[in-house]
Parts: sequence; C-alpha cells; structure tokens
Amino acid sequence: MQLFILFNSFVFVPIVNFLHDTLEESNNALVLLERCKNRTEWFRKSELRTAYSQASSKGYEQVLEDDLRLFLFDQGIEYPFSTPKSASGRADIVADLETPDPLIVEIKIVDEQRNYGERCITDGITQIYKHACDFDKSLGYLVVFNMDVAEIEFELSSESMPSRITIAGKTLFLVVVNLQDLKPASKQGQLKKVTLTESDLVSGIESNQ
Repeated sequence: MQLFILFNSFVFVPIVNFLHDTLEESNNALVLLERCKNRTEWFRKSELRTAYSQASSKGYEQVLEDDLRLFLFDQGIEYPFSTPKSASGRADIVADLETPDPLIVEIKIVDEQRNYGERCITDGITQIYKHACDFDKSLGYLVVFNMDVAEIEFELSSESMPSRITIAGKTLFLVVVNLQDLKPASKQGQLKKVTLTESDLVSGIESNQ
C-alpha cells in the first residue's frame, strides 16, 4: 500500500497534472518538446553526450540542435530547420508560423566547462521574447540543454508545469533537458542547485522596454 501511495504521489499525479495543463492549452508544440525531453533523457543521453564531447568547438551546439530538429521532423513538423531572419536575428527553430500552433524555439546550453553559465538562460529568454514579438506570436519556447551536474530550478509566479513566464502578452515556456553525467543515486549525493527567479529571467526584457 505504501509503495502504491508513493507511486501515485510522485508518478501518477504529476503525469495527470501535466496532461491537464497541456490539453487545456491545446498546445501541440509544447507536448512535442516535452516528449523530446523525455526521449533525450531516457534513451539518448549517453549517445548525445559522447557526440557533444567529441564535436569541434564550432559543432557541439549543432549536435544538440540537429537531434531536436530530427525529432520534430519525425513528429510531423515539416520544416524544423527553417530559421527565417527577423529584426532580432534568427531563432534556432521556426516552423508552422501560419498555423494556430506555431513553433519558435531558442536553444541554449548550460555547461560550466565551456563557460556557458546561467546567463545563457536569461539571454535565451530575452531572445525568444524578441522573436515572438518579431513574428507577432503569443508563444515562444526556450530549450535548455543542461550538461552540468546541477539541478536548474525556477521560482516563478505561475506554478503550472512545464515552467513558463508571461510578459507583455507573450507566454514563454522553459524546457530543461538534463544531459549531465550523473553517478548512481546512492553515490551522487545532493545535486547543486541553480535557482533563477522570474525577476532574473525577465531583467533583460524589461531593460530594453
């Protein structure tokens, strides 16, 4: 009975809450990105870490971008490699702009060894906000590939999952894909936490308004 209660609390309830949120918003793009997160963490982590570590300094970001693009293409997104230029530059992935469910994605990496810290996340939020404005869309997505042995958490006014912030009519979703090389749970100890508040995330946007 105790095992069932634990399973219900930590597995079943979060899944139900997630489905409720995504179905309520009818957001197919978000469902795909969350599915890609699970696929990457559960089945592709080792392979992607190896490819990432072996890539040249100009190519390691491309390894992660290409894997996400391939997944989106396999799921029916016809042109996930299209990155049309806008006033703010080019978003990493732009697709289905003329549909009710457009996809505007910015990709960032957190990797202390390559000098990619938490500032990359705040910069990513600012960039995805600008791209959403450029294309006159209400939704944007920031996908963060976390290579560090640390847990990234957000303190936001909205408690809905996945994490999101809303500013000036734009809802920006944050999807963290954990690719860190973790030891077995019995040996790894407590993970370092990197906490970003909503104020941290929108500071770059507000300073430009």
